[in-house]
Amino acid sequence: MTTKEEYAATAKAAMLKPESEWTLQDKVAMAMDTSSIDRKMDEMDKLFKDMQHALADNLGGMFEVVHISKVDKEKVLIKEPTMSGIVDMIRSGKCKKVSFLNGAGISVPVGIPDFRSKGGFYATLKPEDLTATPSQREAIKADPTYVLSRKLFLVNQLPYLEQSRPFILGTYEKLWKPSLFHFLLRLFADHQMLGHVFTQNIDGLDYSTGITATNITSVHGTMTSVECEGCGNKIDNKKFYEHVKANVRNIYGESQPPGSDESQPMECPKCKRGLCKPSIVMFGSDMPTAFTEQSRRSNLIDVDLLIVAGTSLAVAPANGVVNKVTGHCARLICNRESVGHDLGIVYGDDAIRDVWREGNCDLAALELVTKLGWLDELRQYKTQMCDASQLLLDQKQTLTTPKTKQIEQNKTKQNKTKQTQQNKTNK
Repeated sequence: MTTKEEYAATAKAAMLKPESEWTLQDKVAMAMDTSSIDRKMDEMDKLFKDMQHALADNLGGMFEVVHISKVDKEKVLIKEPTMSGIVDMIRSGKCKKVSFLNGAGISVPVGIPDFRSKGGFYATLKPEDLTATPSQREAIKADPTYVLSRKLFLVNQLPYLEQSRPFILGTYEKLWKPSLFHFLLRLFADHQMLGHVFTQNIDGLDYSTGITATNITSVHGTMTSVECEGCGNKIDNKKFYEHVKANVRNIYGESQPPGSDESQPMECPKCKRGLCKPSIVMFGSDMPTAFTEQSRRSNLIDVDLLIVAGTSLAVAPANGVVNKVTGHCARLICNRESVGHDLGIVYGDDAIRDVWREGNCDLAALELVTKLGWLDELRQYKTQMCDASQLLLDQKQTLTTPKTKQIEQNKTKQNKTKQTQQNKTNK
């Protein structure tokens, strides 16, 4: 007689194959294994919830865009849609609160590749290197985001674990330091102007500059903690790191530490399923409740400047933040390409409150800091930055003459005095 454990083992193996390849024994095992039925029910329930959320997001998005497309020119704080206009607005004292929507582009100097650009994760992904069925490899080839989907992870955890192995190990070992742009957030916090930070990044670097954690929402979760995707049980970071290092294949060659010849997922001690992974939001999963709460229009009504950096603004609902600020709020887009046209962001001659600072994010942050006269304040954080950002700051140092430096110091003193007087007036 076949035992419950044998049915479960056969069912587990069957889940890694397309249904067209199931044998009669596989089908019987799937029918007898209650855990597989539970998983199917969970997937159906999850799909229904996703449909509800998508409908709500789409309906909500239509009303949001219509509401804020009517920009009142008289109330817009920025006098001209340029970087100089942004600087003047901040210096004027009228700009009280600055919020951020950050994407993978701000972490590129750190050495962490982004997802969607040329040379990014999706462009360099090789499905043939992953432990997956032929049909799963074809699905990943057709849509690279599938490797990060909850649907695939529930039936085969190995493609995600193999693809993410360097990121998992590097995050635990703290291989990466924040970029210069990350410290732009810190400077606004130092000047008591920082509003809320919405980060689409999962690297955890937004938290490493000393900013209060309650000021940050990780829209897509974080690699710095681990949990079971099935039951939500929190997993010990060190145990997960050690398992991935020893039991997941290295598909990246000599640049990464050797792993096992055959990948194995880590079993959750609570539900006994191999669904342990970093606490990131996979495609097809619910967004964190913290994002839903913090991105409400009522929480962004007093934001005077929204800085959008290093993001394609292609992923909903995070991209909806640009339409949650009021019509008077200026929006500075720091990105290699102009983005957000379909979200109502307007560039060029027709722009009223939107500014595109073309180029990489570190250079954009350095330009803004220099024009604000905050360069010396930024330099105090230099040793905490990644190597590329430190080098950029060194190059700026060599280009700064004593006379220019004195001017910057005078501007800093003037700005602090002006802000102090403005604060007293407001009180």
